[in-house]
Amino acid sequence: MTKFVIINGWAAPDRIWTEFIEDIEKDSEVLLVDWAPKEDLASVIQSFVMADSFVLCGWSLGAMEALRLIADIRDKVSHLILFSPTSRFVIDPDLQLKIGWPVSIIKQMQYWIHKNPDSVLKKFYSQLLKPNSHSVDLKIPTHYEVPYLIEGLQALIDYNLHELVPKLSHKTLIFHGEEDVICPLEAGRKLHVRIKNSHFVPLSNSGHMPFYTHTNVCLKAVRSFIGERDD
Repeated sequence: MTKFVIINGWAAPDRIWTEFIEDIEKDSEVLLVDWAPKEDLASVIQSFVMADSFVLCGWSLGAMEALRLIADIRDKVSHLILFSPTSRFVIDPDLQLKIGWPVSIIKQMQYWIHKNPDSVLKKFYSQLLKPNSHSVDLKIPTHYEVPYLIEGLQALIDYNLHELVPKLSHKTLIFHGEEDVICPLEAGRKLHVRIKNSHFVPLSNSGHMPFYTHTNVCLKAVRSFIGERDD
């Protein structure tokens, strides 16, 4: 049975993965973990996969963490699946990257998280769901602590995977919403170009959460990618 590890994105409720995971679990063992630095995730994932190879999947900040993690466990990962990924979340003049968020915006979010975390998360969630905001509703998780939220935002500022990406040789599947306002489509496309053995799936009328808003399309592509029959 295939083992499947999913690293969730920043401050996102687990239930957004329910439909996706229920289908994958028909013939795979699935571990869903909240985002954390790779140093904290490694032992948890190791306990789950043991000596087996596994499919590593990440979304948004979780996709960045998957890219960081794979450098340490490359021999165990059979397939890499990335939803809404980027190698650098913020605008970086040193790399001449003009796509991404200004660092100042994330710093403002860190400041306001201290003052009113619910307000920051509600605004963030509204951006996550575009252009599908009318059809879905997210409730703010109650288990996230402010220091954890701030740590995740700092990771978005600090992580720079630009040099790591060309070294990847794993079979990689990249999904990206064409109307993603959190991480622009061009970020995923650039990642695809720089990962040698990758396949890119742009999704129309999709924002930052294609596995949630376009579940069946994503599942069909995932099953084809990992060599499983799509019933």
